[in-house]
Amino acid sequence: MMMKTHAALSVAVTSFAMGTADPVTLAIAAGASQLPDVDTSTSLVGRALFPLSRFLENRFAHRTISHSFVATVAVALLALPLRWAWAGAGAIYWRALVYGFFFGWFGDVFTKSGVAAFYPFTAARLVIPRNPRLRLSTGTKGEYLVFALFVCLIIVSAHLNTAGGLMRAFGNLMGQPESAVTLFQKEGARHQVLATIEGRNAATGQRVEMAGVEVVEVEGESLIVREPGGALYQVGAASFCPQCQIQAERIRARTGKPITTEAQELRFDNREIKDVLAALPTAPGSSVTLSGDLVLKGAQALVAPQSLQRFNAVTLSGSENTAERKAKLRAASVDDLAKLADCYGSGNLLIKVVKYGGK
Repeated sequence: MMMKTHAALSVAVTSFAMGTADPVTLAIAAGASQLPDVDTSTSLVGRALFPLSRFLENRFAHRTISHSFVATVAVALLALPLRWAWAGAGAIYWRALVYGFFFGWFGDVFTKSGVAAFYPFTAARLVIPRNPRLRLSTGTKGEYLVFALFVCLIIVSAHLNTAGGLMRAFGNLMGQPESAVTLFQKEGARHQVLATIEGRNAATGQRVEMAGVEVVEVEGESLIVREPGGALYQVGAASFCPQCQIQAERIRARTGKPITTEAQELRFDNREIKDVLAALPTAPGSSVTLSGDLVLKGAQALVAPQSLQRFNAVTLSGSENTAERKAKLRAASVDDLAKLADCYGSGNLLIKVVKYGGK
């Protein structure tokens, strides 16, 4: 078999068997798939490990000792220190290496001459299938067809093991806004999601380019993003979000540092808002966002200016100078709620606390 067919077979089987699309894990499997050919100095791995390949070449026939169950057990034992080399990941990498090595030589079972899989018993060679006409020859159209099949299996496995991540990655590469929405829905509770946005300001028509802004919420098919200074914007494609302040042409999103997200609900009735503020959780290095609906009393002097160019985290309804008004909070900060501190009222708040660094 060709090198790339060995690699494709090992990667496909490892991906399915381990349920992973991790590139490091699959790269280890691909690299290990080449190791059985160390028994010949003309192979790539043989040239890289020339002293070893020359030693094996002078003493053993090709596709014997290094293409056997004995060799697989030896590699598994020699690689055992790998299990403890990385916390948590060592066992995964060890399995990938063993899978890669085993299926690296097992692929040659389907070739014309097969392999001495039961070495040191070389009299019997393992060859599949029994009909010689159905066996593969290196570099033929049949092998290229098999290679293409393995590549397709890798794509299918990666797509399944990332819950549609390949399509999301392609959409993100193309800058499709919905891909950023999907990424936040999948990863937003465990990682920061940062976005690079190209588009236009809906109010002025001016060109907008934003890099590294944090996604804090999803609103339908749009994102609510926060600049480092704290300003919020609703961003989305014009066809899906005509009310967005930024009409996005491209949004490329990526995950950032790990976070932990905690959510709790706070219901209150006829309480002063400053008492509600005092009940909010606080933690150094964290961010608190508030969403919900309030009925405010004593709101005669309350003013909440509305911006046409930024997302309004607090919107008021009801006539000004009236004692009772309604307030809607969406991705609001503690400072936004503090502007209502002179009122009292009733309502229901969803409090989301994001702690950065995963602690």
